[in-house]
Amino acid sequence: MQENIVIPDSSESCNAVCIIEIDADGAVGTGFLGVFPALLPGLLFLVTCHHVIPDEAACASAICTFEADAQPSASILLEPHLGFWTSKVLDVAVIRIASFAAFTLPRLKPHVLDLDGEPAIGEAVWLSCFSRQKLAHFCGRSLGTNGKQLRVEVQDTLPEKGASGGPVTACGQAVAVHVGLFRQTSGVEARASLLSALNDEAHSGTLSGALRPKQPLPSQLTIHGRRGTNDIINGVYQVCEDKECGQNIWVRISPDQYEATMQARPSGLILYKGSRSQAWTVATRLGDGLLRSEGGLGGILARRLKLEDGDDPTEVCVGDVANWHVASGAAGKLQPDPLVRLMPLADADFAKLRTSWRSLAASARTRLANAVQEVEVTGFPGSMSLLNGKLCLLPEPWNWYPAWRSKEAKVGTDHVFLYRDASQTKWVIGLALGNGHERMAHVCLAREAACFILMCLKFPTSPLLSILTRW
Repeated sequence: MQENIVIPDSSESCNAVCIIEIDADGAVGTGFLGVFPALLPGLLFLVTCHHVIPDEAACASAICTFEADAQPSASILLEPHLGFWTSKVLDVAVIRIASFAAFTLPRLKPHVLDLDGEPAIGEAVWLSCFSRQKLAHFCGRSLGTNGKQLRVEVQDTLPEKGASGGPVTACGQAVAVHVGLFRQTSGVEARASLLSALNDEAHSGTLSGALRPKQPLPSQLTIHGRRGTNDIINGVYQVCEDKECGQNIWVRISPDQYEATMQARPSGLILYKGSRSQAWTVATRLGDGLLRSEGGLGGILARRLKLEDGDDPTEVCVGDVANWHVASGAAGKLQPDPLVRLMPLADADFAKLRTSWRSLAASARTRLANAVQEVEVTGFPGSMSLLNGKLCLLPEPWNWYPAWRSKEAKVGTDHVFLYRDASQTKWVIGLALGNGHERMAHVCLAREAACFILMCLKFPTSPLLSILTRW
């Protein structure tokens, strides 16, 4: 055995290994998360053995559970209609992971699947698998190949059951999939199917075609996770066809308008793929996806990294291509925000969301009737002191909640308004009623803690805050 082998960091990709429970009889196997950065960038896959998951029907009963150190376990269900490829000869199966499921596994770094690498004889390799319901890592060395299989001498006793489907890694990348133990005259050795054997399938397009079949575009999708400047990008977007440019775009829904008209109406924001940038973009108008400083049409609030192929923005869920950059600061430069997420919204979930909207609309008059007639804002210093003063209740709700307006104009003919934003996540103070995007201050609702988080400015304890906590 080779010496001075570095044990892999358990917080990295070696923990992107799961136990696969197949049926009630207790049949188990191992699988791992993997990515094809060059072939299918931004997509996440589960890799295992063909004899663990032989066909799409077997996915229905398979439960994949990831158990990382010092973290709660996470289980996902497989959806082979999104992408499924298997080879009985190679004993390898690859299943696409849905983007919403991928976002539940943020701390697990997937393995990079090496379709070209082949460990040299004597090279150190690692095999990860589940042994007696516990994740274990075994050190070994390459004994060369036997056809399309890698022969591995393993230092410790490798389990015969439950280990099939585990990754064999070398130089930090997955190079093979463990399929079982073989007893030779020289002793017991592990055998693993080389991922380089998938190269012919990759070059012919068969692999990418099976793992990324044509799917209907999502009717609705959500963007969430943005806090602070340009958090207006959060919300529900509905697909529609732009006849002028001949492409599908997603329009951000204004809940009150949608429930009143039963149609998606632009609320000033659209999601589209830039004709020049080839990047998914959230903007105030349809453009080329480039900033004015880049020679483009501008109007951009957020943009994802360039990814040339694909018409579905919800596919991408892992890697740098899944990261969003949001306009921030006085210069409006695009800054990375790893918390922003874009995911499909199923019709059933959209129906539940609409039910909550209707409930809010139905109770808007009740909230208005219970609202105090006057509030006082105090504590803003310096140039922001124009926001201080008494505000009177408006006769109609705004965004389904009470709203107040200053008794006197503060800036020219502009009044100061206090109202709930359209996303129902914060109270806003501004110089006009709107969706909450253009504002001078806000108080975010931290629903998890059932309290308020004060953002941007430090409010003193005031009648304003005690009133807001009633809703």
